[in-house]
Amino acid sequence: MNVAVGRLRLWELDADCHGPLLGSCWSAAQLRRLGDKLFAGRSSLDDFELHAAAAAQCATRNKLSLALQRALDRDAAPWLRRAAAAATTPELEALWREALHGGEIGPVLWAVWGDARCDEALRARLHKDLYLLQHERIATWPAERAACRALQAQNQALRAEQQRVQQRQASWREESLAERDALRAQLARAREHAAALQAQVARLREAGPAAVELPAGRAALVQQVAALSQQLAQLRRAGAAPVAPPPEPAAEAIDAASAPQPLQIDALRATSVLCVGGRHGHVPLYRELVERHGGHFAHHDGGVEDNPHRLDAQLAAADLVLCQSGCLNHNAYSRVKDHCKRSGKPCVYLDKPGAGSFARALSEAAQLGPVHTTQAGAKGAVRAQG
Repeated sequence: MNVAVGRLRLWELDADCHGPLLGSCWSAAQLRRLGDKLFAGRSSLDDFELHAAAAAQCATRNKLSLALQRALDRDAAPWLRRAAAAATTPELEALWREALHGGEIGPVLWAVWGDARCDEALRARLHKDLYLLQHERIATWPAERAACRALQAQNQALRAEQQRVQQRQASWREESLAERDALRAQLARAREHAAALQAQVARLREAGPAAVELPAGRAALVQQVAALSQQLAQLRRAGAAPVAPPPEPAAEAIDAASAPQPLQIDALRATSVLCVGGRHGHVPLYRELVERHGGHFAHHDGGVEDNPHRLDAQLAAADLVLCQSGCLNHNAYSRVKDHCKRSGKPCVYLDKPGAGSFARALSEAAQLGPVHTTQAGAKGAVRAQG
């Protein structure tokens, strides 16, 4: 960079300016690298001796002073332009004050000291400020070093935390990818299953209703309901005595030798009979059987659909309770048992549903006293005190 008119060169400054200027613009390591490069060999001088030798070289025009001059003009170019724009010496001093409050000390020092308008008073002022700045720097050095060490420790802690966060993120990513793959596989299986079901529905639609086969137990139940319905229709038409019910499904079959013969249920006249539990398909048959013998029938499904709180009122109004223990929840079963035990009402427990079992339970109940309970199961009746 060409030196503007009105500026001094480095070797034209006073000798007492060279040391502060070098110390403000270069560290000892930077000066050593520059000297080793210029003189093709590493200097054996220590840092203080190297600084003093470089300051002495600045007194004359030589290879080192020219290199330092070029480096100063390059690094301080913005400040040199501002110094050239200053019209008076006070403006140069204002530029220096700005540097003291957060600017660059070295480049501004060269811009002001090298200006031809820098008089003796301003040059002395710069020396005083540099002296105070140097001592202030020495005084605050321990605190700055402690703050630097604290920042270094904080930086290390933050780096360690960053590594832990990155590891957790990598682990979460692997888990999310594995979960995504599992969900995709599950979705694929669900789609295959849905496609198979759709194909099966299409085949059934093409084959028509005749192609649908009911399970063995369900088919037997359908046959039993049809037979009972036919028998009920015959009884309503003829007004005759009840006909023995058809055989129940194999799962509900009873040993014919253990069934009570004949049924004695004429004592049900004006009796309120409550059936708790049971299948809804059997309820009309139960009702018809009770009412045909002069009784009043009520039913509660044990809390499946009926309100559980209605059970207490129905138990209080009943004279005889038939509880199908296998077709109601535990709460309803306990409430029936506790109520009948407290009130002494006859209660018959049926292990299995069916019209035949229901009729035999009524026959057993008609023969009991008012404080008895009975257990009507697949192998006969078991009586116990209430």
